[in-house]
Amino acid sequence: MFKSGFVSIVGLPNAGKSTFLNAVLNQKISIISSKPQTTRSLIQGVYNGEGYQMVFIDTPGVQTPKNKLGEVMAKSVKQSLIDVDAIVLMLDINYATSQKEMELYKSIKGKAPIVACLNKCDTADDEKVLKAIGALSSMDSDIEIIPISAKENKNLDRVVNVLEQYMKEGPKYYPDDMITDQPERVIAGEIIREKALNLLYDELPHGIGIDVMGIEDEGEKVGVYATIYCERDSHKGMIIGKHGSMLQKIGKSARMDLQKLFDKRVYLELYVKVVKDWRNKQSVISDLGF
Repeated sequence: MFKSGFVSIVGLPNAGKSTFLNAVLNQKISIISSKPQTTRSLIQGVYNGEGYQMVFIDTPGVQTPKNKLGEVMAKSVKQSLIDVDAIVLMLDINYATSQKEMELYKSIKGKAPIVACLNKCDTADDEKVLKAIGALSSMDSDIEIIPISAKENKNLDRVVNVLEQYMKEGPKYYPDDMITDQPERVIAGEIIREKALNLLYDELPHGIGIDVMGIEDEGEKVGVYATIYCERDSHKGMIIGKHGSMLQKIGKSARMDLQKLFDKRVYLELYVKVVKDWRNKQSVISDLGF
C-alpha cells in the first residue's frame, strides 16, 4: 500500500520554516534570510520515502497584513491549511511560549494533526526547552512536540517519521526526481531576491520584488534576465550602489546559486525599476506571481 499526503509548515516570521524544508529535502528550494517575511508565496517541496510521498507546503510567516501584498500572503497561509493531512507548527524555541505563538497554535488547532517543532534548540539550554514543552503540553496533551535544529539538521528524521503516520493510502503526486512544483522562473526570482535581502538593509528589502523576464538556454550556458522592482528613487540608488557596486554584488551572489539550479554556466542580467507603492497594486502583485 502506497501512502501520500500534504503537510503545511506554518509559523511566525523567522521561525525557520524554509530552513527546515530545505534541510528535509536536502536541497535548497526555499530562500532564507534573517529578515522576517522572506517567503511570500506557497512553495511545495516533495519528499519521497520508502512506500510514501509527502508534499510539504512552505508558507509566509504569519503576521498582521500592512498592504495588499501582506493580505495576499495572509490569505495564502489560510489556503495552505485546507485539506492537509498534517501541520508542522514551527516555533522558535526562544519565543515558543509567547502570546503570539500560543495564539497561532489556537488558530490552527483542529484543522489537522499538529507536530510542534521547537526549532533553534542549539541556541537554548535544557531548562528553556522543558519549559516550552510543558507550556504546549498543558494546552493540548495530545500534541506531538519535537525539539529540533533545522540549521544543524538535528531530529528532522524524527519529525519525518511522525508525519509519515498521518499519510493515507493514495497516489504518488509527483515523480521521484521532482523536488518542487515551482517553475525555474519562480525559483530563479526567489534566489535573486534572497541575495538582495541579505546584502541590503533596513526596510528596503521589504519593498523589492523580482520579475524574471526571460530564461534562455544557450547550450553551454543559460541567460537569465530579471528586473528588481523597488518603490522609491532613493531605493533604486541603494540597489545599484556606487558605480553599480551593489548590483554587481547581488548578481555575483545570485549567479552562484543559479548555476547550481541550472547545472550550467549562467549569464545574469539585472535591471532596476521604480514602481511607487507596488505592494498595494494588485496588477503588479499578480505580474510578480503572487
